[in-house]
Amino acid sequence: MFTLDGAFRPGYSAINVAVSFLLLGSNGWIEITNYIVLGLLLIVFALGFLQWRSAVITAGWRRAITALLVLSGLGFAMAALFLPDPVGDLQLSVHAMLHEIAFTLVFLPLGISCLLIGNQFRKSPTLPPSLGGLFERILIVIDFAWLVILASRMLMQEREG
Repeated sequence: MFTLDGAFRPGYSAINVAVSFLLLGSNGWIEITNYIVLGLLLIVFALGFLQWRSAVITAGWRRAITALLVLSGLGFAMAALFLPDPVGDLQLSVHAMLHEIAFTLVFLPLGISCLLIGNQFRKSPTLPPSLGGLFERILIVIDFAWLVILASRMLMQEREG
């Protein structure tokens, strides 16, 4: 949804501006709704995951992973309720700080839950071979691309000033 919203938003650049800034302005309701629905769907998925009867992931791990997924869903809803400050604001308002906390609540538990699920699946001899090698390579390329971009910007700032 954010890709379409950003494509039709005048002046928005998906390269330079975070998705959260689509929450602002007259069309902000689109992303606010998107974040709330996404958060609720993630919570529903988490509850379904908890009920899943799996020989691979024990009940204790399912409860822990479910809690992490619910936290992530709540983070999406929280991010919709506490909007970021407009691009370029140097002061960080209380609602923008709460939005930043929501960002952490979304992605930290989500990442940890994915690692835990993957680790549990890795232990199963009955699962078919995965595309783990492909995904690993994609993540490595993304990680190092980010580092190259960061290093380039740092070098440009050093040269300018």
